Amino acid sequence: MVDGQIYLVGCKSDLDTIVPTDEILTFAEAMNVKYIQTSAKESIGVSEAFQQVIEETTQNNLIKMAYEPKQ
Repeated sequence: MVDGQIYLVGCKSDLDTIVPTDEILTFAEAMNVKYIQTSAKESIGVSEAFQQVIEETTQNNLIKMAYEPKQ
């Protein structure tokens, strides 16, 4: 089992989508992954995606440290 969160990052959100967003969200939910949509060309969501990963990783590590027995 992987200890962490998996992210599905949709790139090129500035282009027309082939797969409808609702199908992507349904897939992400079924796979228990987080979905982030980005466009590097339009500078949409890229910084936010990194920020979300950093914040959630930091928060999860702090929670994990709080419950781990001290040695």
